[in-house]
Amino acid sequence: MDADERWIARHEALTRLGVKAQTLYAYVSRGRIAARPDPADPRRSLYAAADVARLCGDGAEGETEVRAPVVGAAARGEADIQSSVGLIAEGRLFYRGLDAVQLAETATVEAAARLLWDVRDGDPFVGLKPRIDPIVGGSTQRRVLAVLGRRAIEDRSLRSHDPAGLKQEAASLLNEVVDSVSGPGPRLYLHQRLARGFKAFERDSHLIRRALVLGADCGLDEAVLATRAAAFGGAPLAGAVLAGITT
Repeated sequence: MDADERWIARHEALTRLGVKAQTLYAYVSRGRIAARPDPADPRRSLYAAADVARLCGDGAEGETEVRAPVVGAAARGEADIQSSVGLIAEGRLFYRGLDAVQLAETATVEAAARLLWDVRDGDPFVGLKPRIDPIVGGSTQRRVLAVLGRRAIEDRSLRSHDPAGLKQEAASLLNEVVDSVSGPGPRLYLHQRLARGFKAFERDSHLIRRALVLGADCGLDEAVLATRAAAFGGAPLAGAVLAGITT
């Protein structure tokens, strides 16, 4: 195979594989297909033809498998946690296969949460009301931490929840945390209530909405790792969130 034939363009890789672009990006991010910038246009990528053929089952008998180079956390000898929720590929962020930037153009925080939580039936945010004993006074940080601490005591271990119950609790917790920031008022969308708490103009509330959608799942850092560790250990959802926030 000539050097130029070892690499194929995106449209050809997609045609051979019969998949969507986000699936191709997932193959690249997981090291199953090697990719490199196109020398003729660095904004585009080329993909290893041998890797594409191997995934299609077209490799010749006895042919040495060409493996993509190890990159990212695994190349540094660190934990590399795979996720079906968020994917960063070629500088783009995807939530369950949807472009996060495009999603943030119109999606509410509630809609993004339902997508990330894989809510297929019902809406866990419907019917949520403010508590009759809200935590008031002090700084915003104090109120948020106080809400999480109270819920960590009140709520059950993550291990005792079924998926539907856990999503309902997540929505309830998010609702209560936002209430601690926004204070009393109309039951609007979460970003509108936060804008009220931040004393932002209503016309600017869409900026808060976009920022929250774009930041809903953004990789693995110390705070996310602490949250996952606490959740894996069986902490209540609020306790896991508290671990991440304090980290």
